Amino acid sequence: MKCLAGFREVLMALMLCLIGVAGAYAGGVEPIQLSGAGNNAHSPFFTRDHKGNPVVCWLEQEEGAKEAVMYFAVSYDQGISFGKAVKIPASLGANPSGGECPPKVAFKKDGTIVAVYRKSLPVEGNPYAGDIFQVISGDGGKSWSAPVSVNPGAGVNTSGGFFDLEALPDGQVGVIWLEGRAKDDLSGRGSALKFSSSTEKGGFGKAVTISENSCQCCKTKLFADAGGMYHVVFREIYTDQARDISHSYSSDAGKSFSMPVNISQDKWYLQGCPHVGPDVDEVNGRLQFTWFTMGGGAGIYMASQTGGAYSGRKAVVETEKASRPQLAALENGGTVLVWEELMQGDGKYIQRVGVRINPLGKTDSKNLYLRNFPGAHHPVVITLGKQFAGLAFTLSSGKNDKVFYLRMDTSKPGEVAEKTDPVVKGDAGFKMDFTH
Repeated sequence: MKCLAGFREVLMALMLCLIGVAGAYAGGVEPIQLSGAGNNAHSPFFTRDHKGNPVVCWLEQEEGAKEAVMYFAVSYDQGISFGKAVKIPASLGANPSGGECPPKVAFKKDGTIVAVYRKSLPVEGNPYAGDIFQVISGDGGKSWSAPVSVNPGAGVNTSGGFFDLEALPDGQVGVIWLEGRAKDDLSGRGSALKFSSSTEKGGFGKAVTISENSCQCCKTKLFADAGGMYHVVFREIYTDQARDISHSYSSDAGKSFSMPVNISQDKWYLQGCPHVGPDVDEVNGRLQFTWFTMGGGAGIYMASQTGGAYSGRKAVVETEKASRPQLAALENGGTVLVWEELMQGDGKYIQRVGVRINPLGKTDSKNLYLRNFPGAHHPVVITLGKQFAGLAFTLSSGKNDKVFYLRMDTSKPGEVAEKTDPVVKGDAGFKMDFTH
């Protein structure tokens, strides 16, 4: 057994060297490559199964294949390890819409697995057209239904995408998504944001419209709180063309939603979509929001809602190079925030993953950066008990992208991350481009 353990350690070290990852982590922390060797993989997403076990899914393009397919894996030991990856063949051709729309799985109360993904279906006059599909498994992922559109009445000239998926308190699964418009549709300034819930018979029910003016290419967030309320957080286009974060809720299990409310008047004006959406979680009975903006100061911000009132925003990452914040609430009342950020290396900009841990009652936490993984981006995070968190991310290094996972003790973040200066000297000419 000792020889096998030693061989495993050597194999891990060799693998990290081969992909360009230098150094070792303290405390016995070992990164796990979730995706297959030699395959191109990206777009991880975390959820939990019907028994509360952590689940991670991602997209993977097998060597020699022309299209990607979904995989997922379940952890039965609170994120210490993950079981064998399960392939979802019916999802062949899924794509993540620039990383803001990763494929996702959710579990009904009875264990039924619902996998949802976007697929590009370009048509004449609209190269961005596509649709959102679902496939269902009732046997733990051994077999899957044929793909069916989440919203079959949308029409072929629309562009459905930027969806989110959430297990609901009634045992069903909810989905929200953005539905683009045909060029002659002037009913709103942006995309329509819609919600639907799965049914006992399979598939999703009639769609409910939440907003007609959503920013067209920013991810959306659907969240069910401990009291059974449904919350939707998204970037909205306001009448003055500002693209700021809005919040809507449902107190009747998704039959209707409140008028969206601006949680922070950042006044970010731009002609184009920034491709960076918000996130939300519940912390000690209050909603905690996070988002990126360049309105009134570039960076990642946080705010909370208690009793219907929104707090003022607080800057936590003050640089325009940061984006895609993801938030998770710890059982001990703290939070873990992760994001991606550009840094300069070898004469070019590469990405890295930032980590900020806020213990209960503490607001002056330090920003840390994941060690040994230059080129890491699109991080996601899930809490694992009172003080542990799981991080998954895409690593662009070498010929193919890969999906990695780390289990982190939030009381000892120095084991996997370190404080480095987020401001790179000599890059005064750097500007983010959000005009596409």
